[in-house]
Amino acid sequence: MPSISQVVPATGPMTGATRVSLSGSGFVAGATVMFAGAAATNVSVSGDGQTITCTASAGSYGAADVVVANPDGSSDTNSYFFGPTITGVSPLSGPMAGGTAVMIYGQGFQLGVAVTFGVQDAVDMLVASDGTSITCLTPGYAYGAVDVTVSNPGGDSATLANGYSFGPVIGNVSPAARRTDRRARR
Repeated sequence: MPSISQVVPATGPMTGATRVSLSGSGFVAGATVMFAGAAATNVSVSGDGQTITCTASAGSYGAADVVVANPDGSSDTNSYFFGPTITGVSPLSGPMAGGTAVMIYGQGFQLGVAVTFGVQDAVDMLVASDGTSITCLTPGYAYGAVDVTVSNPGGDSATLANGYSFGPVIGNVSPAARRTDRRARR
């Protein structure tokens, strides 16, 4: 009979695709793994039956069961947590002075969320009622690309590496255009 003692990592994005290792005993070749009722892929059982590695399926935000079932029908259950996921940021850049309205897209965002750009906190967060987007204002920051991190009140978070860039802004160019007519010189 399988017995799951540890799931590493114990949390992952709702989009799935996280490589997960299950430690325990009694795992046999041909065992299946389910995350919140959906089959994991790339399931591999170690020769000693103490480890299974797999790729987590996608799931809904929150706690979910992870179930290992051996071919004989015996099974064991442990827990896994599907956390927030960032899928995009728009716009991708803004001035170093901050104050740019930014939309962060993803899943699993909750009311009371905190957003950071690098190590600076964003302000005026507004979370969509379905938890799929956040509107906020960027903080001031030094030049360059920074990670964008969304942290829910419960402590679960998601990070988009180099998700936003701070840079100088060109206000205007003067003169606006200069035309050279080569024919007029001949």
